[in-house]
Amino acid sequence: CTLLPLSALSVAAANVDLLVNGNFETGNGNGWKLESGTAVTTADVHGGSYALKTTNTATKYQTMARQTVDVVANTDYVFTFWYKYVGSNSTPQFYAIVKDGAETGNLNDSNRTFSAAANVWTKVTINVNTGDNTSVVLVMQNRTAGDGGTYYFDDFVLISNGSTEPEQPETPDVPDAPGGSDEPALEN
Repeated sequence: CTLLPLSALSVAAANVDLLVNGNFETGNGNGWKLESGTAVTTADVHGGSYALKTTNTATKYQTMARQTVDVVANTDYVFTFWYKYVGSNSTPQFYAIVKDGAETGNLNDSNRTFSAAANVWTKVTINVNTGDNTSVVLVMQNRTAGDGGTYYFDDFVLISNGSTEPEQPETPDVPDAPGGSDEPALEN
């Protein structure tokens, strides 16, 4: 059995994905609140066998999917995912928003708007600090209304971006040498 120092365990814990079913490999939307027109599919995936599919409806700012996640207050996190757009719109856009747990404010540069390149899987990385919040809500929201195109999303990950610098171990106390001197005892 190998014992790891506590600092190594903290670093390992920092890389644990906090999302439930972020890759949709359960074959369903467990962990997510999927809105009308959004479903898990095998039609076009980035990794694994499943992805999230949503059709661009006539409603602008329609939420496509969301998930609430418990986090540590005042901590940096990295939210990543992949997306692909298939359709005729030359400038389709969507929001990827990290909201505070009460959904009263956005934590990532106001709204994060992404323009989708047609038929290309693209990775998104969002850095966010949780502030005083102990939960956040990840929201995927349509920004372009009504072209009938399709968005695919896959491989969502939310990890802590805490320091990966290992803590320096404390210097152990060295007992005084025999006789009470600060000088080490010499062996003959």
